[in-house]
Amino acid sequence: MPREESPLYRDLKRKLEEEKACSKYWSGYYARHREELEQAEERLQQKEIAESMRLQAANDAPPFEEQLAADLREDLSNAINIIDEAITFYLEDESPISLRQMINLRDLIVSALDLHEQLN
Repeated sequence: MPREESPLYRDLKRKLEEEKACSKYWSGYYARHREELEQAEERLQQKEIAESMRLQAANDAPPFEEQLAADLREDLSNAINIIDEAITFYLEDESPISLRQMINLRDLIVSALDLHEQLN
């Protein structure tokens, strides 16, 4: 009897095929698992970098109160400039204050009051 027909040979060949299939499965599983781990590590590194960048931006940015105070100073300065312009125009040629100037002045003062409330 040729060896290919022997039950022992067929049994060994079948076991070899099963082991190859198992080996192929586990090597694919290992590759997928390794890829998932690498992706998870990459996502974790990206999160850490993003958090670091947020912290750095927060440290580099002026404190909130300082920004509000700067905005308040700017609004008040602009309001004073409008008042100065209106007085200068009136003294030079007795021109009245325009409605646009009054609206701008009111808006700046309201904004300054809002900023002042936020600071306190």
